[in-house]
Amino acid sequence: MIAPGIHPEKDIAMLYKDDDFSDDDSEGFEEEKLWKVNKEWLMAPVTPPSVPAVQPLSVYEVGVIEALSTRLGNLEYGHGHLVKKVIQVGDAEVAASVSIGKIGPMVFAIEGQVQVMASQMVQAVDIWEQVGAQVEQGQQTATQRDEEISILTQQVQALQAAV
Repeated sequence: MIAPGIHPEKDIAMLYKDDDFSDDDSEGFEEEKLWKVNKEWLMAPVTPPSVPAVQPLSVYEVGVIEALSTRLGNLEYGHGHLVKKVIQVGDAEVAASVSIGKIGPMVFAIEGQVQVMASQMVQAVDIWEQVGAQVEQGQQTATQRDEEISILTQQVQALQAAV
């Protein structure tokens, strides 16, 4: 069967193997006669054309069909794998988005804990500095007492020597 084309002249030329329309004589027809319908012809029974016998396929054609069948099977198999991979990627993306959805609040909570720890570290540094200042002050006080004890010891020894 021949599918109708976009260019009817080319289709007609292909059917009748005649692409030279210059030798066609259509001037001799009157338009009324051309479009006059023969009713008897329309009512005549139509017999379908005889179907030509189908010739058996050659070995070459069978091989081509088998090769095409194999390739089609391979394409279908590859398509199945591709669909599975697309589904897996889709599942992975969904899992990743769910994980990200779960991780988000956890990250927020950890950020809060980090801020608390940072403020505690600042407080610890302040306390450490205060302790350092107190230790330094205690060392100065101890040094002053040692000096006073040394002076008092000398005075006691001087008094004992005088007695």
